[in-house]
Amino acid sequence: AALPCIIAALSGASVVVASDFPHDEMLLNTRSNLERNLPVAALCRTRVVGHAWGSDVAPLLDAASAMCGHCGAPTLRGFDLILLSDLLYELEHAALLRSCTACLAPLPHARIIVAFQPHDPVQIYRQLSFFTHAAEMGLSYRRLLCVHAPAMFRHGSPAGSAARLVHVYELRWHNNELC
Repeated sequence: AALPCIIAALSGASVVVASDFPHDEMLLNTRSNLERNLPVAALCRTRVVGHAWGSDVAPLLDAASAMCGHCGAPTLRGFDLILLSDLLYELEHAALLRSCTACLAPLPHARIIVAFQPHDPVQIYRQLSFFTHAAEMGLSYRRLLCVHAPAMFRHGSPAGSAARLVHVYELRWHNNELC
């Protein structure tokens, strides 16, 4: 959870909420990564909040709203950017999408960026079903890029394998229907 949030904070995001499964050790690890890799000014704009997909998103939105009050930014009606990194292998798509659609601001520019690599090429079709579920929940999607990645492990997938492809998609409210 920390790397995309570190990049967002270093890129000037006014508010960054890093979420991970609500387990103390995981949240402490995320917080530690942020503290080790962000200057104080950027760290002050970040919060770490535990969240189980599909559960109440109020703590995520409340953390962001509290930071907006401190920095003078307008109150949030949701996030204008949600970064999902390497999550589709979990195959808990409905719960993940419930959380995302509950947090995504009803704005024309609001979007979700999804990056994933199918570690098991047999699962690629199940992972891609995430986007069918997203469309059913009012989101449109488009592929931004697909690149070959080096093997992650010494005995990794051979070159040309589907498991070596990194996919990046963008999701937005379909035809701005909620805006």
